[in-house]
Amino acid sequence: MRLSPITSSISLQKLNRDNCSKGEPMTARQITFDLLSNTRPGDIFTGHELRNAVFSLTGKFLYYATVLRYMRIYRRESGRKIVNIDKMKSVYEVIN
Repeated sequence: MRLSPITSSISLQKLNRDNCSKGEPMTARQITFDLLSNTRPGDIFTGHELRNAVFSLTGKFLYYATVLRYMRIYRRESGRKIVNIDKMKSVYEVIN
């Protein structure tokens, strides 16, 4: 199993430039959605990595359950398949 750093394919500047209107900061939910939309099929990441990536981009503390709830909402709204491959370690794989 190879872990893919969730932030490797996206940067804070790209997020701010592409998605902020009128200079408003992005919400944690928007950043979570953008991080997940920039993952590629076959990428593997942990819930801990996702939460840390959102924290490093927002500077706001979020509970793990909040970020994982955002991921469930993202999967439902986007139709992407991101599956939990190790429940004990909270490891996820992007299928499509």
